[in-house]
Amino acid sequence: MEKVTLKERAFVDSVAGKEQMPFFHFEPGTGWNEGVLSALQKLNELEKKKTEFYVYEVLLLLSEIWLLICKNISMPIERKKSITEIRMQTFLKHIEQHYSEDLSLADLAKSANVSKSECSRCFKQSMGTTPYRGARDKPEDRYRGPAYSFFFGRSSSGEGCE
Repeated sequence: MEKVTLKERAFVDSVAGKEQMPFFHFEPGTGWNEGVLSALQKLNELEKKKTEFYVYEVLLLLSEIWLLICKNISMPIERKKSITEIRMQTFLKHIEQHYSEDLSLADLAKSANVSKSECSRCFKQSMGTTPYRGARDKPEDRYRGPAYSFFFGRSSSGEGCE
């Protein structure tokens, strides 16, 4: 079996790694959708009766599917994150990793290499509260509210992209 090159992995990761990747329903009998559904059906048939060329046939069909999808589904344009968003991601990851410990404002600020006042300002600007009030008011959520969803692409119930 051939090894996947870094270039190939980067190409797949550039699409598959997107949290904004749209879900798509393939409609039978509708243009290019039919090509994808037909290839999926052939994959299913190949699985039932494997030949000595099984691996190559699967690779060809997957390549065909991938090409049809890349040509016909546009990916959402990623917007550039602000410095506050980047810092908030760092703060929230730190909180998530150390949730069982007593965290101080200094610890939180240090995790993103900012001052305590900058840490508080970021929380106030993006979440409408201070880190202390957020933890005190909703200890069961641990910042898994709307802002958490915005920064990490997940809902507070744990559903969504991960």
